[in-house]
Amino acid sequence: MSRRIGEPVWVTSTADRDARYPHLAGVPGSAASVAFPLLVGDTARAAVVVGFAQPRAFDEDDRFFVRTLAHLCALALGLTGGMRQSVLVL
Repeated sequence: MSRRIGEPVWVTSTADRDARYPHLAGVPGSAASVAFPLLVGDTARAAVVVGFAQPRAFDEDDRFFVRTLAHLCALALGLTGGMRQSVLVL
């Protein structure tokens, strides 16, 4: 979703996710997550998704960290000139 709308999506809990995306209700997954578009120029080419095991109210430090991570990933994506779909689990 983040890539399609070009804006970050901050999901603070499973209840928040289920309210936003009813089709995901009951599906196992992270308790909280953020999806951030990777912009190359004005185009969202991919997204970084970070999940958390516990519900989380994202404070300014969290938001700064994820924005910085997404910016660095977008720079790397722009430098490679292309992209392959991949998943990195840390």
